[in-house]
Amino acid sequence: MKIIIGLGNKGKRYDRTYHNVGFMVVDKLCASLGGEWKTGSNFSEEAKINIDGEDIILAKPLTFMNESGRAVISFLKKYPHIDPAKDIIICYDDLDLAPGKLRVKEVGGPGTHNGMKSVFEAFGSKSFRRVRVGIGERPEDVSLVDFVLSRITADSDVFDAVEEASSILERFIYGYISFDQMMLQINSKYK
Repeated sequence: MKIIIGLGNKGKRYDRTYHNVGFMVVDKLCASLGGEWKTGSNFSEEAKINIDGEDIILAKPLTFMNESGRAVISFLKKYPHIDPAKDIIICYDDLDLAPGKLRVKEVGGPGTHNGMKSVFEAFGSKSFRRVRVGIGERPEDVSLVDFVLSRITADSDVFDAVEEASSILERFIYGYISFDQMMLQINSKYK
């Protein structure tokens, strides 16, 4: 079993905002895999897909970003047999990466991302897989909150990164590449 959680904020007003990049990645992945979103019992919208006998759960927490850890804890309780360090992947936006850049990691800190801080508290560990999608630094004259909650500009490289993140996750799900290969491929591309 694999659980891929995209972080974001619920509600139409947050669609296509920088802070909802994680939702955008799992939305693309769900469409590509032929999944269907349903309200689940883990504080999330969920799409459950079976690929070659393995259950894949895609999730979008229905909590607000700063409480994303509640959904993670719920999955850990519902599926106690999973190894959080290997079976869960979190996708989210990252101010520290240029727009359109990706980074794949297995260990690290939450940085300034409040949703990731909540996830870290839920895991109680720095060891879990993540796909970071670069949204770039905020303009100096815009507050952090206003920037991450603003709509992504139509010409932004962020859309390409969302597409690439979804595509490489799909290759991982199908077993065409390992997580280590995914990490090497993405991280060497975006040095």
